[in-house]
Amino acid sequence: MVKSIMLELLDLYKLYQVIAFRKIGYSIKSIKELLMQKDHANTFKIAEQKIQDQIDELVKIKHSIQEIMQAQTNTSLNKIYFCEKENRFLKKIPANF
Repeated sequence: MVKSIMLELLDLYKLYQVIAFRKIGYSIKSIKELLMQKDHANTFKIAEQKIQDQIDELVKIKHSIQEIMQAQTNTSLNKIYFCEKENRFLKKIPANF
């Protein structure tokens, strides 16, 4: 009886691992390989960093949207406005253009 309960708990634990890996974005094939490993700490650390990178990118996008909304609120039509931006990603025009 105790042995069957332990197996059920182990299966339940593996199911939660599979669900977590799928939510992170791993394929079923990758999950199968990951479950054969005993230690998943590094895998979760890598996944955590990927998720943090995505969060950081979304926060930047959110701030850009907020700036656009603020500009639309404060800007009248038929007027020219100049604003200073910190970062510009312009490319140099070739001499033979």
